[in-house]
Amino acid sequence: MKKAVAISFLVALLFGAASSLAADVEVDFLRSTGLGLDGRKGFLSAQDSVDQFVVVADESPVYLIFLWDGKDLVPGLTVTQKGSTVADLDLSAGNKVTLTGGGEFLCRITARKGTGHWLCVVLSGREWE
Repeated sequence: MKKAVAISFLVALLFGAASSLAADVEVDFLRSTGLGLDGRKGFLSAQDSVDQFVVVADESPVYLIFLWDGKDLVPGLTVTQKGSTVADLDLSAGNKVTLTGGGEFLCRITARKGTGHWLCVVLSGREWE
């Protein structure tokens, strides 16, 4: 029960931090449920195993923080820029992703295993430091 309260508090804290982001980081909706301009959330399952969104940043670095609720969910993230893959990550190994160089990044989150809800909050370098 304490873990659930701590996770809820962390999610609320991240939403609060993300709501104060400057306009220099923008998240474009492609195919996911939406939180607004500074985050995304969705659900991954066998029938719907991929969600994607675009992060447009005019500064570097930009941080993506991922959270998920399914204990059996093993989320993966593929980040492409200008058609080239810049990262192919197992998010269960680390939920903080750093995007550098600015520009437009296509982020594809997948269920490598399991099902569950996921949440991503985007923070600029100034917000994180």
